[in-house]
Amino acid sequence: MYYIGRFAVKLLMSLIFRISVQGANHIPEQGALLICSRHISNWDPLLIGISMKRPVSFMAKEELFRFKPLGMLIKSVHGFPIHRGGNDRAAIKTALHILSLGGALVLFPEGTRNRTGKGLNPLQRGAALLASRSQAAILPVAIIGPYRLFGKVRIVFGEPFVVMPEAAKAAELSIAEFAEARIASAMYDVLEEATRDSAHS
Repeated sequence: MYYIGRFAVKLLMSLIFRISVQGANHIPEQGALLICSRHISNWDPLLIGISMKRPVSFMAKEELFRFKPLGMLIKSVHGFPIHRGGNDRAAIKTALHILSLGGALVLFPEGTRNRTGKGLNPLQRGAALLASRSQAAILPVAIIGPYRLFGKVRIVFGEPFVVMPEAAKAAELSIAEFAEARIASAMYDVLEEATRDSAHS
């Protein structure tokens, strides 16, 4: 079912946008993977999913599931609901379970869409929490829009890394604090690279 849904989404995306993918060689082929991306559109998780060979799961705001056809499509590509504005323990439990099975999970550490399309909003602690509890590899991603009909959208994958408890201890930080700092730094780095390359293309 996943690959059928993925094919449908990929076909739709290719008709609407001109998609460019950079750094796909950085994507680990297996093992627990936390994909941390800038968030500029509701299209983001679907676009990341079709840019990777391995299956991915992602959280989507609960409101999107209220329209049943859209909810069915999101579920078919491994999307699951999260209730915003609070600590959704069920969503966190689902996310940790996916990672414990060696799955790949797309997460948007900004917590909500970056409506300016510039830089990064302050990161929420969800990604750091999942990273510290799962020991998953972290893959930073930058998406460069804007999303518009037949417009070019670039997905740039940075180099993956693992948050090591020894490094957190050496920095005199908790592993969650260290994970938050490393994720923010990696996301800024890949975004700067993507923005610089877009300016020269």
